[in-house]
Amino acid sequence: TADSNFDPAKQAADVETAMASKPDILIALPNDPVSAGQAFKPALDAGTTIVFYDNPVDGWTAGKEYVTISTGDHYRMGQAAADLLAKAIGENGTYGFIQYDVVFYNSNNREKGFLAEMAQKHPGIRNVAWTGFTDPAAVGQATDAMLTQHPDLDGIYVSFSGGPGTGVLASLSAAGNTHTKVVTHDLDAANDVIMATQGSNFYGTAI
Repeated sequence: TADSNFDPAKQAADVETAMASKPDILIALPNDPVSAGQAFKPALDAGTTIVFYDNPVDGWTAGKEYVTISTGDHYRMGQAAADLLAKAIGENGTYGFIQYDVVFYNSNNREKGFLAEMAQKHPGIRNVAWTGFTDPAAVGQATDAMLTQHPDLDGIYVSFSGGPGTGVLASLSAAGNTHTKVVTHDLDAANDVIMATQGSNFYGTAI
């Protein structure tokens, strides 16, 4: 078992390490569809059965290089996050949108679902700030800039919890902001404790 932390180079190294054990089956989420073909080539060359979840590998075909892609209803997850934000702040207010600005199937579809649900079901909640990130470590700084321009934001949507969600919550804490409510996706051990704390900025996660 390995966690590449969304680093394509680490994922390639993780695959090489895993192949040293000569597995019959390899299950993985490709970090980068473009470079993943090279990263998973050792498993393909070894005849290992490969199953992906969420993301494809460019140029690979289901039933040929790999068995299939298993995924969830990420669009609906995005809709659920929008409904959570409306529940947190009411049907009137403002929010900031912090998206994972790369081609990544699950996050892209969650974001689409969130924006569609906000526009269709919660039109009184206005998006007044929008930023993207490719490096989760940069989200804290982006949140600082967002809060400088919009200190009275009622809510923030961020693409996923571990990493970027941590940056958002740390930024709010450093600013002494107890008003802005955060919604996101996925589970993260440290952030889940914050979410469970009464009165915290972290209102909920849609998974």
